[in-house]
Amino acid sequence: MSAVSLTVTPSTGGTAYTLATSPGRSGDGTPVGPDSMEFRTDKGTLDREPVGAAGIDTESVGCDRRVLTFSAQRIYADEAAALAGFAALESDCPSKGSVALGGSTLIAAATLRSVALRLKGVSVSAVYSFEGY
Repeated sequence: MSAVSLTVTPSTGGTAYTLATSPGRSGDGTPVGPDSMEFRTDKGTLDREPVGAAGIDTESVGCDRRVLTFSAQRIYADEAAALAGFAALESDCPSKGSVALGGSTLIAAATLRSVALRLKGVSVSAVYSFEGY
């Protein structure tokens, strides 16, 4: 079975940054996941309320908003490597770019809205949230 990666490619160009890989490897700091993945698209609409109408007329106007939230885990060989990985994880991740799962683009113009990190022994877990369209 081949691995599927969740990546973000910086909007300024450059190589894709791997956020998670499934199936992944434990022990070398490779990001394993994604886990607890949630993907939502809020469709861009405009509500019109004509005078005397029985209800609201909704029109699709594009401007969709997509939100992707997921977690990934990295297991390191020792605590020193885990501390170094923890310290660099946020700054290493591109803050803007295209987020793709395998060959499918989920968010073409994404912004990293938040990242939450947790260190426990040799394990670093991260919860990412990207937003865009």
